[in-house]
Amino acid sequence: MTLKSLTAILLLCFSPMFSQEKLHEIKLNLPDKSYSIRIIDEENKQVTLLTSTQDSIILHKFDSNFKIIDSLKTETPFDIFNFISGHSVDENNLKLFWMTNDDKRLLSKTYNYHTKEIIENDYDLVFENEIIIQRFIVNKKFYILSLVKNTSLLKFHIFSDNGKHEIKEVDFSGLSFYGKKTQEKNFYKILTGSAFEAWLNLTTITNDKPASLLLGKRKLYINEKNITFSFDINPMLTQLFTIDLVDFSFKEEQVQQPNFELSESSTPKSNSFLINDKLFQIKLTSEKLVLNITDSDRTKSKQFEAIPDNEITFNNSEMTQEDGSTNKLIILEKTNQFIRKTNNYDCAVSSFVSGDNYVVTLGSRIYIDSGSSSVAPMYGAVGALISVALTHKSNVYNPNPYKSYRVVYTHCLFDKNLNHIEDKVQKTAFDMARIYADNLKNQTNTTFFKFNSMMYIGSFDKNLKKYTFKGFAD
Repeated sequence: MTLKSLTAILLLCFSPMFSQEKLHEIKLNLPDKSYSIRIIDEENKQVTLLTSTQDSIILHKFDSNFKIIDSLKTETPFDIFNFISGHSVDENNLKLFWMTNDDKRLLSKTYNYHTKEIIENDYDLVFENEIIIQRFIVNKKFYILSLVKNTSLLKFHIFSDNGKHEIKEVDFSGLSFYGKKTQEKNFYKILTGSAFEAWLNLTTITNDKPASLLLGKRKLYINEKNITFSFDINPMLTQLFTIDLVDFSFKEEQVQQPNFELSESSTPKSNSFLINDKLFQIKLTSEKLVLNITDSDRTKSKQFEAIPDNEITFNNSEMTQEDGSTNKLIILEKTNQFIRKTNNYDCAVSSFVSGDNYVVTLGSRIYIDSGSSSVAPMYGAVGALISVALTHKSNVYNPNPYKSYRVVYTHCLFDKNLNHIEDKVQKTAFDMARIYADNLKNQTNTTFFKFNSMMYIGSFDKNLKKYTFKGFAD
């Protein structure tokens, strides 16, 4: 094992051979005890920095070069509505959706930058024996996705730009759902899990941020056309349920995990990741690791195997262990170390597109810091309130989602035809952004986002009254 020093890491940060970087600095005077989030308008190539205190919201809108083109300040409705549950944008308007903690009321507030006018729509909500799974925005429609308890009936509560509220239903009754060993009776049981699991431990994956290895066995992928539930609870298969957001038809798929011989003492672990309808599956024991890639039509797949005594032939980076910080890295020199640690922890696979290729990250993680919260200590009460409400996962806007975890990982590179490429993968934009964030000092109002094909870290220096956007490209 080789311990990588902080000095070496910082050299990587500024070496031109790793990633392109951009720096934008803006003079701002943000309030003390405030919290900022970013709102991306990809259509118009604009970014809004929303800064909130207990009493007010300040909106700063930036163009693609991070020059301020509009600002607006208004009061918050915190006296009645407890959190922001979603947002949508167009060229002149920003719409925020506020909800009460008991989920009985929804308020949409549309802010017009030019006229400074604010339009409100207030809705009374009724959820009959339902649990709320997720809230999300697609094509400027706000969705509250719920599930009727102890059934397979999903409900989409949809709020359109014109103030219209409608409900669509999708019923999975009659389908089979696969738990660890046996079929479950309904969608509710497979989604919510057992008494030994975190309640509704569902990882939501969208296109506006990179996916880390903090991926559970239950995932929800959201894009502009559909949503897909993915389950890897049974180690022998990945089960997918895709729902069209136009006609609310659905399809179910079962993609088998790689099949290899197991010893009597081996219990396989598995997980998967879906991107561009291609499915990347990882399955392993202490004796073997297999990556299976299935094309979008599920007619073609390729497998890549690694065993402890041989070098991994399909990875394109070092095998790395990270202990809660990019400043605490250990390079794993042997394949058996990587497979053993990956098998001992919670395994995962993730991917993103770089040019025409797929960068795939294999590895696992384990929680190592039970005494800290990844939201409240960083952002304060108001910040934690907004962050959790907007993301439903506290680490989504955290520049380093691995802050409280030990992770092991390696990067692999494949072309669009699923062939392995021999090129070296150094540091991805995601890696570089995390390194940069880990070395920020005395900064507040930190934001983390993807914009114009770059990863950005935003942060505020209270002494200099300056907000900085630092961008990284693969």
